[in-house]
Amino acid sequence: MTTFREIKKVTVFVVDDEPVIRETILEILQEEGFEALGMSNASQALSWAQRLNPDIVLTDVVMPGVNGIELAMQVSAALPACRVILFSGQSASADLLSKARAQGHDFEILPKPINPETLISKLRAAGE
Repeated sequence: MTTFREIKKVTVFVVDDEPVIRETILEILQEEGFEALGMSNASQALSWAQRLNPDIVLTDVVMPGVNGIELAMQVSAALPACRVILFSGQSASADLLSKARAQGHDFEILPKPINPETLISKLRAAGE
């Protein structure tokens, strides 16, 4: 007997202000069977997350306006069941992550460039 969880695709929001990175990650995820949707900023992602209730939000840390860590805290507060995974290629992320941890938030962060195999493994584990 097949359960609903086995049929339902894991929904992943990919949030990055750099279109090439966002589109590349979306393509990788879709080829691996994820329901992947891309957003260019945190405000857009939060708005859609409250409507669509994704399983995972994968977000860049350093973005104009609301950064990825602030988005992660907002998503975690609004949708406690949603996993948030951060990624970044900038050293400034370490300071932002330390501040979030001091406030009781412990988010996983992947380095840019993202290794596709590592990403898929993390997302599959998070989606279970």
